[in-house]
Amino acid sequence: MPIDRGNDKMKERKSSQKTGGAQMHNKSAALRFLIIDEISTASLYVLGVMQKHLTLARQGMPFASAEDGSQFAWGGVNLVVGGDWLQLPAVLAKSIFRNPFLKDYETVERDILNMFWNVDTEEPIPSNAQHLYELTEQVRSQDAWLNYVLDSDRVGDEPWEVYCFTHGLPTRHVGSWLPGLDLPECGQQKCQHLQDVSWPKMLH
Repeated sequence: MPIDRGNDKMKERKSSQKTGGAQMHNKSAALRFLIIDEISTASLYVLGVMQKHLTLARQGMPFASAEDGSQFAWGGVNLVVGGDWLQLPAVLAKSIFRNPFLKDYETVERDILNMFWNVDTEEPIPSNAQHLYELTEQVRSQDAWLNYVLDSDRVGDEPWEVYCFTHGLPTRHVGSWLPGLDLPECGQQKCQHLQDVSWPKMLH
């Protein structure tokens, strides 16, 4: 009798998927802290499904429910989120900073949205104002030019000169130019002369 290798592979794949799911369930049950970065790009639906499964996995676990037996959101896990509401939204999905009063949300999306907007929920995120920390100092990059470009882009106020620089178009200033400086950042008089004298003459 011929051996059906296709069915064997299908059984192995299903078994592997089942085992992986069980392992994830066990890890979730033992979880105490969940840290989510770049929260602005996270889909409401993905967050909602994650919250639902995490709560299910932690049923009966310590800190997962209140004294009256009601289940805490996220299974009572300590949730820490970080992100920037002025960055890119989730790809082809609904983000946390979307209008919470629209009517096109699925149940799992609405649950997450209510938490972050503190609408009809007893478990807002953050749980109180003292648990919200706003970071105002940029420490990742020491490049003055890059920081200027990023700051402009964050608030939608990029000058045309910066647009030309970043898109390889002709500019009126040399490459080491930075708004607010009397001299180009390189400090060379030659560069200063090019943008202030030589290039303006070429335009006439």
